[in-house]
Amino acid sequence: MFFFTDTNINDIHDMIAELGGKEEKEVTFEQVHDYLKNVKDCKDPFFVAISIFRSLDTNCDSKISLNEIKTHKLLTFAKQWGGILERNINKMLLEYDDNNDNVITWEEARNVFSTDPDIGENGCEISTKNLFHTIDSNKDRKITKDEIKAYLENLKK
Repeated sequence: MFFFTDTNINDIHDMIAELGGKEEKEVTFEQVHDYLKNVKDCKDPFFVAISIFRSLDTNCDSKISLNEIKTHKLLTFAKQWGGILERNINKMLLEYDDNNDNVITWEEARNVFSTDPDIGENGCEISTKNLFHTIDSNKDRKITKDEIKAYLENLKK
């Protein structure tokens, strides 16, 4: 599935509003194709219309509804959030996971905090305790990728 940018989706949304009127919340392939023929910068209206329909007409009824556009927006957001989430998990593991086993132990986290100039030896125990209290859901004194992911997903809510 091709993901359109927010600008593209907003343009398509506006097109539906313009073509479909207030009562119809959908447009047909022919309406989109005809509309695109009148767009000055659109060099191949047929190809663009096909691209739009392949990505947005999820129920294959040869119409694009406002609900299909909303679904596309949600899928796009989920895809973007997934990438951000994965990058943050990997950053955290790189910083804390000394032995590269994809698990952050109490000792690994404590070592990072103890060498941090703002926390140091005096604050490393409480910082480690706070980190594990927040992320270590099963309280086994180990933080896994799944626990980091769950924590970051809950932050988004």
